[in-house]
Amino acid sequence: SALCPAKAAEDSLRTHQDLPRGEEECHMTLTNLGYILLDGLFNSVTLMLASLGMVLVMGMLRIINFAHGAIFMLGSYVLWLVYDRYPIPIGNLFVRYLIGFGLSVAVIAGLGILLERLMRPFNGKMIQSFIVSMGLILFFQGIVQVSFSIDEKAVPGLFSGVVTVGGFSVAQSRLW
Repeated sequence: SALCPAKAAEDSLRTHQDLPRGEEECHMTLTNLGYILLDGLFNSVTLMLASLGMVLVMGMLRIINFAHGAIFMLGSYVLWLVYDRYPIPIGNLFVRYLIGFGLSVAVIAGLGILLERLMRPFNGKMIQSFIVSMGLILFFQGIVQVSFSIDEKAVPGLFSGVVTVGGFSVAQSRLW
């Protein structure tokens, strides 16, 4: 059922006693293919944004910086802190989310400026900049683990419900 989205959705609604015994055959349908393609599209846009940042830094500054994911993680934690952990006393969740997002962008922009200053001496020194970026990844991950534990955190979605276009249903939270 892991390779068959329709079966996985059905299986998640059943109890373990209801699941069939042994191997289950999955027939690829146009609907299944559509779900797989849409999910791949949404995931690839996120990866594309991260890779564009890496390409820009590599192309312009001649610095290898793989810490983009760790920086993205820090921005996510800032949003989680403002939105969920220590919520701003505003009744409107959308406004609270926008404030958290704006604060997250500001914090990450400030961190980006500091990291640019830190990495500037390594301009054109590929191996050294690679080592520094690996150290930054470990540093940021360690700070998060010590500060917030290793438990999963989640920001509740702003939009609930499903949008159906052309016979394919997509969660509204995936569109924004």
